[in-house]
Amino acid sequence: MKFPQATILGKDIYVIDFHIEATVEQVACDLRAYETNSLLRAIADLGNQIYKANSDFLAYRKILVNDSFLLFAALFVLNHSSSTNGIDAGKSDLQVLFRKLWYLYEEGTTEELTPDEICLRIAYRQFPFQGALLNGFARAIYIYKNIWSNREQMVGKDIFQETLGLTFDQLFFHVFLCLSLDNTYFCRLSPDALAKVSETYDVSVSTDSEEAFLRWASRDRAGILAYAGSLDNALEKFPIINIGVVPNGPKEELFLIINKNCLYLKISHYLYYDFIEKYSGGNGTNVFKEAYGYAFQDYVGRLLNAHLRSWKVISEVRYKKGRNSVDSVDWIVWRHDNLILIEVKQSSIFLRTKKTGSIDSYKQDCRKTLSKAFDQLQRTKADIEAGLFSELMFAKDVKSVEMVCVVADPLYFGNMLLPKLGEEHPSMHVINISDFEDLLDIQGNDQNLHCLLLKKGKRSKLRAMDFREYNIKLLKGVSRRSSQFLRNVFEEYFSELKHSDHA
Repeated sequence: MKFPQATILGKDIYVIDFHIEATVEQVACDLRAYETNSLLRAIADLGNQIYKANSDFLAYRKILVNDSFLLFAALFVLNHSSSTNGIDAGKSDLQVLFRKLWYLYEEGTTEELTPDEICLRIAYRQFPFQGALLNGFARAIYIYKNIWSNREQMVGKDIFQETLGLTFDQLFFHVFLCLSLDNTYFCRLSPDALAKVSETYDVSVSTDSEEAFLRWASRDRAGILAYAGSLDNALEKFPIINIGVVPNGPKEELFLIINKNCLYLKISHYLYYDFIEKYSGGNGTNVFKEAYGYAFQDYVGRLLNAHLRSWKVISEVRYKKGRNSVDSVDWIVWRHDNLILIEVKQSSIFLRTKKTGSIDSYKQDCRKTLSKAFDQLQRTKADIEAGLFSELMFAKDVKSVEMVCVVADPLYFGNMLLPKLGEEHPSMHVINISDFEDLLDIQGNDQNLHCLLLKKGKRSKLRAMDFREYNIKLLKGVSRRSSQFLRNVFEEYFSELKHSDHA
């Protein structure tokens, strides 16, 4: 079944026009016909189907639904419905209701915005849920489990205990338990059940760790509606709803996972912001952000060494330039007469810009976060080509140089919009970390990363693409795949949690 959608530089943007209009008041009135919790369950079930199908969207009858729309719909229900006596939404045809909710979801998205701003506004609502979310989950495991303990800036600090009240392993295990449920609801585990888990796996979970997890991931209706944080939708912060004790149900509180993919994002992406908030100091200082920058740089280096075994992978080089000592880019990758310069950044654009889509704000943010990376790439390239610095003479015979800025915080349409900032260069690429992981995986045993970058830069249409869509072209249409490196990380981590006598 085909659905209305726009395709911009290979990206699928879902836009719906059912030739129907609605007001908030009209849809709120329609909700009175349904029992509220049944509506929430119906929305959660659709999200669960998307999660299980590993898809970007789902066909509900003749209506397209995706994670972003379902989160909007769930929050709308929480804001405007409190019926306990209505009909069961799970047994109803919700097509008309969803058509009206789609209208409200899209209302104002394009009003008084330029085409570029429309792209940005939609991108940061829809794209975080696209792609292989397992990559982000496994990346978080690798960084916090394999790299973080070496960060000098955070010695003596257990950031998970200090911020969340539970350990790394406890948090990830509670998340995994939720994601592995066949349905979308659960009650607290009994102390005996938690003890059995601890006996089976090399992780000590308890009622205390479960409560800490629920404080991190869930709120009741009142808590969600009272949310005044920076995210537009409180359910992105709290994707589990405590719906309380329900009639004809278990005589204990019931929790509803409103969106499993959002829980995935919370552990892989939003967790970073929990730590940023916890360790924010005066005068803009943040000990966590400083430490994470080094950890992320280290992570990119480990990826390079794992995938480019026949290349020389060299970390940041310090060299004398006049009276000063200067640093090269973070990573220099070299083989024969081909060179790849890589600068790593953890930030791209800020939340305000993601919400508004403002191109002016986009430009300001990129000048603060990425322009220094571009300058560093160009400077290192020029200094290598000058052949004047002994520390860089190992690359004196290179003939082809590709420059890459790897970004932790996703930057959508970066290769399309950045040229408008004067950063256009066929050998300059911006790539999100998830796309970089995939690209390294795609090049495989050929280890032809340089060739793939060169090919992308030579054609203007390919150059303007984000790497996710370029990767899809290389894979001839396959849009969701996880990196083998990260699949191994995921599998090894959970196999190590098992006690040897249960292996």
